[in-house]
Amino acid sequence: MTVRWPVDPSTVLSLNDVTLRLAAPRDAQSLFDALDHDACWEHVRGRPAEPDDVVQAILDSTRQGDRKSTRLNSSH
Repeated sequence: MTVRWPVDPSTVLSLNDVTLRLAAPRDAQSLFDALDHDACWEHVRGRPAEPDDVVQAILDSTRQGDRKSTRLNSSH
């Protein structure tokens, strides 16, 4: 299997009642509200101070990596 980076923003993974898609800047406020609890950050550094920090993290995550594609071994 070959994975392309960045992932096509329209990619959606669904199975049963679960749907996953890439986070978008428009999701920042909801993500901030959902994760704005001490328990969520007890073992993780980088707690955002405001929704704009989440927007920046989303934008930065789409720029990570410098490879056009990564070969994955499907036997693992």
